[in-house]
Amino acid sequence: GRRRAGQSSCETVRPRQLVRSHSVYFVTWLPVMTSTKSKVCLAVFTAICGVVLLVGVLGHIYFPAIMRGKIAEQLQLKEGSETLKKWSDVKVPIYMSFHMFNITNPEEFAAGEVADVKQTGPYVYREYRKKEIQGFDNERYTVQYFDRKSFVFEPSMSAGTEDDMINVINVPVVAISALTRKKVPEVAAPLVMPILDSMMRKHNETLATRRSVREMLFDGYQVGLMRDLIRLAKAFLPKLENPLKNNTFGLFFERNNSHDGLYSVYTGEDDPAKFAKLERWNNLGNLTYWAGPTCNMINGTDGGQFAPFLSKDSTLYVFSTDLCRSMHFRYEKDTEVHGIR
Repeated sequence: GRRRAGQSSCETVRPRQLVRSHSVYFVTWLPVMTSTKSKVCLAVFTAICGVVLLVGVLGHIYFPAIMRGKIAEQLQLKEGSETLKKWSDVKVPIYMSFHMFNITNPEEFAAGEVADVKQTGPYVYREYRKKEIQGFDNERYTVQYFDRKSFVFEPSMSAGTEDDMINVINVPVVAISALTRKKVPEVAAPLVMPILDSMMRKHNETLATRRSVREMLFDGYQVGLMRDLIRLAKAFLPKLENPLKNNTFGLFFERNNSHDGLYSVYTGEDDPAKFAKLERWNNLGNLTYWAGPTCNMINGTDGGQFAPFLSKDSTLYVFSTDLCRSMHFRYEKDTEVHGIR
């Protein structure tokens, strides 16, 4: 009970020991509590990392297959599907540009001199495409359609009008002259060729003809020489037909607002790799125009759509009715067109 120097009257040895004892207990308890929390946090963190890693591994293995399945499911030309709607009615603007070569010395050219030509144009047309569905074959997973195309002149994008007059090669006359020289027997040539020359003079036909752009492209023009030649030849060849429809020549005559035959393509329902590929054209599995079987094959699509999951190693096949055969394309290099790479 005695006081020590510097102690207050209320401080005793026992309470002081209790305080010290309590202080020691508190200090030794705090590290134990902190260590337990760390272990819990570490366990939670490890579990989260494990889950993330597991999801990543499973995603790497299965996600591509899932995505391919979803894409294949969407890219099917099923009746009433959104894909069929977008595929059959193309909204992307398509333009066809024509350049003409005007013969600036038509008289001299007709007399045998070399033609001097000057390029004119472009004459630009907006192309509209609409696939007219004719039916579905659910057993063969195919859809049949006509691919109707229309062309509308675009003055704002053109360097001239459809009424521009140009001097061009007289294609029908050149063709008639070449065929006559090739088909007419040599012994009959002295009789036939003067008749042909006389008829050409009658119709004022030369190697060059002056026509408007619209006549050369879609409207066409009458070929009087061809009509009279067919009439004359039918006296000897009754079954001979005029190769010019309506006796009219034009590079794209009757192509405006027309289709190029009945297509039958696979819908892709049974096999995504067959999506939009041609099965038949005009009810033909193969063409009959060429000598070899390879050239007569109908391969690929109509060029408007291709199957999914292509790579740079893929070969693309396109069937062209203008060329009457299929073509193939292989990747060569990356390019940039109008800022699109």
